[in-house]
Amino acid sequence: MTEHPQICLQLPQEAPGVTALRDVLDAVAIASARMPAGATAAQLIAVLQDAGAAALIEDDARAALELGADGVHVARGDLDAPDTLARFAAARDVLGADRIAGAESGATRHAAMELGEAGADYVGFALPNEAGDAMDAWRAQVRWWADVFEVPCVALGCRSEDHVCAAVAAGADFVELVWPERSSETEAGRHVRQLAQLVVEMRDGAGGDR
Repeated sequence: MTEHPQICLQLPQEAPGVTALRDVLDAVAIASARMPAGATAAQLIAVLQDAGAAALIEDDARAALELGADGVHVARGDLDAPDTLARFAAARDVLGADRIAGAESGATRHAAMELGEAGADYVGFALPNEAGDAMDAWRAQVRWWADVFEVPCVALGCRSEDHVCAAVAAGADFVELVWPERSSETEAGRHVRQLAQLVVEMRDGAGGDR
């Protein structure tokens, strides 16, 4: 049985170099990474796939096919659930059933359930920018989904140790670590490895599988 939570990455527009990414992949098991369809995407996809990680392109199913990626991540749209659901359906039509198609949920439970019913391979829940009530509502949403549904949930956008702790405690199936944009490659890679190690330590300390 696969241990949860697993670790995934969000790579920025200014993508990391191949060496920095490979160093992270060598240090810890990464399930997947999402990225924009930028100039270096093909190189990064190859590195990820060589390490056994799925490579997902953001919001561009046709580019995902052309680049040989494993699938697509549909981000939350400006119009929230209806827009995201329509773009997810369009992406699935392009990709077919053999590639991954996951999506970020809107703010409501109904929006998440619609994506699950539409066949999303995972449903993502983005960490709020502010703490307090918004964070409490997010934890409750992740815990509800993880307890009730078989479709995996991803805690999107974890940037700090506090975020990782909240995501793991909430029961996320996947914890997504954000690759820092305004750091040197050495510092960014070190930061991601430290957060990944925290996920592993919390997972192992909790006894592995949920």
